[in-house]
Amino acid sequence: MTEIKTKEKTSYSQVLNVDNSILLDINFDEIDPPLDNPNKRKLKEIISNEHDNGTIFKTPQSVRKRKRRISHADETRRSKESSLVSKTSISSEISSQDILKCIAIDNLELTQTNESLNELEHDDEYSNVITNPTTNSQYIENRLQRNPEAGSSPNELNCNQSKGINDENEHATKNKTPKQVSKYKKLLPVSSFAFREMGSFFGLTKHQKAFILQTKNIEKLYEWQEECLGLRAIHDRSNLIYALPTSGGKTLVAEIAMIREVLLRKRNVIFVLPYVSIVQEKINDLMPFAVEFDFLLEEYCAGKGSIPPIKRRKKNTIFISTIEKSQILFDSLYENNRLNEVGMIVVDELHMLGDEKRGYHLEVLLSKAVFHKQPHIQIIAMSATISNLKEIARFLNADVYTREFRPVELKEYVKIGSDIFSVDGKTRYISDAFKVSRNDFGKEYTRQMLKRDPDHLAALSLEIIPKSSCLIFCATKQNCENVAKLLTELLPQELIEWKKEEKSTLMEHIKADANGRICPILAKTIPFGIAYHHSGMTNDERKHLEEAYRCNIICIICCTSTLAAGVNLPARRVIIRSPYVGQHFLTLSRYKQMIGRAGRAGKCSSGESILVCDPKDYQKLTTLLCSKMDETISGFVQDVSGMFIETVILNLIGTKVATSIDDLIDFFKCSLLS
Repeated sequence: MTEIKTKEKTSYSQVLNVDNSILLDINFDEIDPPLDNPNKRKLKEIISNEHDNGTIFKTPQSVRKRKRRISHADETRRSKESSLVSKTSISSEISSQDILKCIAIDNLELTQTNESLNELEHDDEYSNVITNPTTNSQYIENRLQRNPEAGSSPNELNCNQSKGINDENEHATKNKTPKQVSKYKKLLPVSSFAFREMGSFFGLTKHQKAFILQTKNIEKLYEWQEECLGLRAIHDRSNLIYALPTSGGKTLVAEIAMIREVLLRKRNVIFVLPYVSIVQEKINDLMPFAVEFDFLLEEYCAGKGSIPPIKRRKKNTIFISTIEKSQILFDSLYENNRLNEVGMIVVDELHMLGDEKRGYHLEVLLSKAVFHKQPHIQIIAMSATISNLKEIARFLNADVYTREFRPVELKEYVKIGSDIFSVDGKTRYISDAFKVSRNDFGKEYTRQMLKRDPDHLAALSLEIIPKSSCLIFCATKQNCENVAKLLTELLPQELIEWKKEEKSTLMEHIKADANGRICPILAKTIPFGIAYHHSGMTNDERKHLEEAYRCNIICIICCTSTLAAGVNLPARRVIIRSPYVGQHFLTLSRYKQMIGRAGRAGKCSSGESILVCDPKDYQKLTTLLCSKMDETISGFVQDVSGMFIETVILNLIGTKVATSIDDLIDFFKCSLLS
């Protein structure tokens, strides 16, 4: 039996080979040389964690508690084990301090005890120790020799991680071929490329899988979702862009990827969304996972969120942010040398890169992530409406995954006057794009009704409500309110009886949050199950109305195109009252976003979209529907005044991302502008 040097009076140390694992029992109070309190505490935490995980170490407390009644047979067994271990066990010249140093070397982030094994388990030498105990002495000696800084305390090692990593890289480069060096370096960064898998569901456990499916109210993932999550890009942590039609289930893939990141790799995630309302919705959607899986959610929008974020040591965080806030958040982490805390950036609605007013903020954020060349940060982006995917993929150095999949059938129609035409956007000839579906629609309208409602909105809505839902997209905020009032005057009074008590309760809740007041228009329309929705409403009003719509208490919402950007309010039928948004004619991307609200999976068996068009706009509309999807171009190209570029240059200099003209040139080479 070989023992580590300790004081003779009460010390003991045993190295046993039991069930292919090494159990090391140490009396901390009597170790020579003695450990100071911080080191003693850290070593105890590591050993305690390892014991809980059932891997390598066992605490001395458990040894003290068990009764030491050793029979003759036990003595014989231990004698054999002792003779086996004595040939290969830790040398008596290696002190407890050496063990502590070796552990500190392998666990560069020692202060984060919940992460202590994630990096170490993927070290080939360490794995050899676990599977082959005969190499333990050689392993420790090699680790001590390979790290001349081993004399530093764990805290010093943690504070000088970059220096230690560079030393390791230099040592590896001297002894390996270029191909081997590249493979070896992947093990060295503070944020490991690999993670500890917990189960068979893309690294997650069966319980976690069951909870995700139950919360999302689905039985299993779609085939494309499983294929996407199993891509080599996900495994190798390459950047990834995936594009599918609306309602295909893109967000669920991103959510599973983010949950994997915070649970398995123990890194934070920045989730970038275009609008405040969508950020608030995603906070609610992800809250059950955060509670069940024990991670944090932080909201960064509309004045919420601390800059820089609070540093957490025991739990990881998903930062859910608007485009502008995410750029500020990223800059604060960079300025405080905390980018290593972020493992993933997820961007929803990637087509916002081409937005004239806000797109450059998203472009700058992604350009910085590319420019900094942080190997531990993976970018995952998704969209349904980008045509130049290859160009965007070159910008992000990303792989591309596309599928034409929509779980619910969507039928597109155009209404011109009293005729309704079905739309075939895939035809080669414009003349074949429209086919007559229904003639003389709205024959029951009187002359007075037709004068007030020339688009037959009431008749189109009444075909499906109140049992199904309908969204009516309007060109302006004022138009939303006017259409809502108009429908209450044209629809039958019997609609008031539909879920009358629930409507009354809804109005009381809205009043309670507004000091007893309610918008006069909502007070008139809610009894009919009708409401409007736009950015001029309060958050409380939007929240109550959206929830009432999901519960089918409200069956018609008159809204602006903002709602099409991702708020999960699916409808049986979508009506676009005009092919204009404000003063501008619809783009194909905006049109696809709007009709994508129709027939959402799990909500409807099929969906319909009806675009109301004036005869004078017929030619424009046919050209639009038969054209290719809009290209996403750099915000700097659209910046005629040069104001965006000036702002970005000042930001780069202020945050010390660029310290020379060459740095500025290199940065813009990493942008979509290049």
